[in-house]
Formats: sequence, C-alpha cells, structure tokens
Amino acid sequence: MAKQKEIKFQDRHGALRGRQNGMEFWIRKDEPQTGSGEKRYFVAIYPVSNNPRQISTLSRQDFDLAGAKEFCQKIAAGEIKLEDLQAAYDAEDAAKEQAPILDVTERAKKFHARLDAMGLKYRDLLELEVLAHSLGDMGHNILLGYERGEGWPEAAGQTPTEREPETGENPYWAIYPLPEDCRSLFVFASAEQFDRCVKNGVIPLHDDRDSPGEMRIPCFIGYAATQDLKCLDKLAGLSGAIQEQGKQPDHSETTGI
Repeated sequence: MAKQKEIKFQDRHGALRGRQNGMEFWIRKDEPQTGSGEKRYFVAIYPVSNNPRQISTLSRQDFDLAGAKEFCQKIAAGEIKLEDLQAAYDAEDAAKEQAPILDVTERAKKFHARLDAMGLKYRDLLELEVLAHSLGDMGHNILLGYERGEGWPEAAGQTPTEREPETGENPYWAIYPLPEDCRSLFVFASAEQFDRCVKNGVIPLHDDRDSPGEMRIPCFIGYAATQDLKCLDKLAGLSGAIQEQGKQPDHSETTGI
C-alpha cells in the first residue's frame, strides 16, 4: 500500500491550513495553555464536497502541534471517519443536555416520595400553596406562632390586661396584629379626641378605659384604611377647624403614623 501523502500546512495569520482528499484542515491555538507553558491546539475540518458542515475539536480534544497534524493525517487517510467523529460528538452533546434533566428528575422523585409519605399528591401541594399565599404575611406569622406553641391571637378588642400576662414583670403590654386594610395609625392621649375620631370613621384598636387599674399615661389607638392627608384630617376632625380658623391643624393631641 502506497504511503499516504503528507498534508502540507501553510501559515494563515497564526493558524495552519492544509488541504487533502476533498477536505480542508485548520489547526488553531487553543486556550488555556498547560501549566508548563506548552501550547495546545484544536482542529477544524471543512469537508469541501458532499458535506459542508464543519467539525471542530474545540472544547472536546486538544493536541500539541505534532498531535494535531497526526490527527488531520489520520482523517485524510480514512483511519478516522468524519461520520464516526461527528456521531461521537453528537452523543457527547446529548449526554450533556440530558445530565441536568436526569438530575432534576432524581430530585423530583425524592420530593414525590416525601409527599407520598405524608399522604399528599403534588396537586394537593399546589392547592395548599395557593391557600397559603392568600393568607398574606399576617396569616403566615399567625400560623408560625401557633406551631411554636404561642396559641392563636386573642379576640379583637381585647386589651392587654385582659389577657394572661406572659411574664411576671409587667402585664401592661400587648401585641396587636395590624389589619390588612390598615394604612394609617392614630395614637391619642385624649379620650375625648379619640371618641370624636371614632365617630368620624377611625376604627378603634385599643382603648385604655377598658383596662382595669389606674392610667398614668392614657393611650388610645385607632387606624384608617387610607394615607390621604385630607381624609386623615377629616377623620381626625381637623378639617372643619382649619376652615373656621384658617390655620394649620394642631396635632398636639393626635398623631397620625
């Protein structure tokens, strides 16, 4: 058998190009280089006839310069068939695409097993997620508190001293969950002003007169479902006084937060 003719490569702006048996071979520098500083190369093959599709070893195989030339020579001699090389690369690409799918599938199976152990289907979980979202942040916190053993929140309107003190130091405190429609808070030191504002539409949250014992610093709290300043002045009973006296409202007894 006659010896295969050696491919003659020519320098083309730092790359090497050669042609043989209806194929064009390019040898280009690859990155990065090895730790020893040895230059590495990849090969691109362009079948001139029949199949114009490029086949490249970039990110698949790299060679030293002698190895790259030998690789091209084997392809030109038919020792390595382009169809087999392309099939191997396609299989490699398919495996890379399938890897994340297989990984997620395994995690989904484990998650399904946990749901199954709880007697739930995935559709049940989706329905529960919708319901949980509808609770809002307040409902979320209420449920977490309940599962921590804090119990359900007290009934609306119950004052601090009407609930069992949670510490032995000072029972005169309370936590009031803000209603979802609360946009502004009113804090009063005057019962009369508080009563007027409740008549105007402020919704009461706390009234110190309902608390047993002496009130050293009286406190009355209400809220409104608006942040509009004109509406807040009207609720506080200040808009009429402004029109009559032609001056800015006095918030000394009422604070809108």
